[in-house]
Amino acid sequence: RAMADGLNLAGLNFLGKLLANRAKLAGASFRGTAISNGELKEAILPRANFSGAALSKVEFTGAQLQGATFRGATLDAVNFAECDLDGADFTGATIVSAEFGNARGRAIGLPAGVSKSMATRG
Repeated sequence: RAMADGLNLAGLNFLGKLLANRAKLAGASFRGTAISNGELKEAILPRANFSGAALSKVEFTGAQLQGATFRGATLDAVNFAECDLDGADFTGATIVSAEFGNARGRAIGLPAGVSKSMATRG
């Protein structure tokens, strides 16, 4: 289990396979990062910054994302099932497709028609 609270990965590209299941990355910056085929299942990511990130085929299943920001991010085939999204901010995010089944907490800025209890396809 990786522990790197506050890690700055801003602007990097993870286009292969990013495996960070159960990683402790509180407050980490993924600002403007491209992640394709990533696994962050059950990761501890409160206050993580994914602003402007391009996320494709990323699994956050069961992750702790309280207060995380996804402002202006593009989300395509991203799985937030069973995540804690309390205070997570999706303002201005482009959600092409995402799964929010059984997610907990009150997220901010989810587009109209998107609820945490359903999958969405833009």
